[in-house]
Amino acid sequence: MTVRRATRYFILDLDFESVSFTRVLLLYIMKLSKRGLCVTIVILVLIFIEVVLLSIKNYPLKKIFLSDTEIMVTIADTPLLQSQGLSGRAKLDPQEGMLFIFNQPQLYKFWMKDMRFPIDIIWFDIDKKIISVNEYVEPGSYPRLFTPVTPAAFVLEVPRGFFMKHNLKIGDTIKF
Repeated sequence: MTVRRATRYFILDLDFESVSFTRVLLLYIMKLSKRGLCVTIVILVLIFIEVVLLSIKNYPLKKIFLSDTEIMVTIADTPLLQSQGLSGRAKLDPQEGMLFIFNQPQLYKFWMKDMRFPIDIIWFDIDKKIISVNEYVEPGSYPRLFTPVTPAAFVLEVPRGFFMKHNLKIGDTIKF
């Protein structure tokens, strides 16, 4: 939907297809406001919020190698990124994943909360060797928790079937 609003100073022409909350709020405010300047300020604030939200969704990718397989990954190296994980994403491309980097090896617990697609979860020790794998983990498995057999320092989430398709095995290494 395109919102075209004439204010006292300029015509604002915006496309708000991506965020329905923004669209509803904008329409509501435009109906209530009598002054164009007030509407313009509100619209600019909403644009700023939307830009911030969309920039969070633009996941920067880094190239890594698992054995001889190239994978483009999003790095999750902060508690906020790690708690969000892949939750809410629509899908992963076949050679894409998310690499979780932790400060120290532990028996980290992963779940499938708010996931929309199945994945393989590959666990690595401090030497970047595969120590455990959970294959074909389904979104419907939530609230079940998945953990490695021994403490892990890195975790790679990839599309379902990735582990088997690329003939990976315990002991294979990741390079980044």
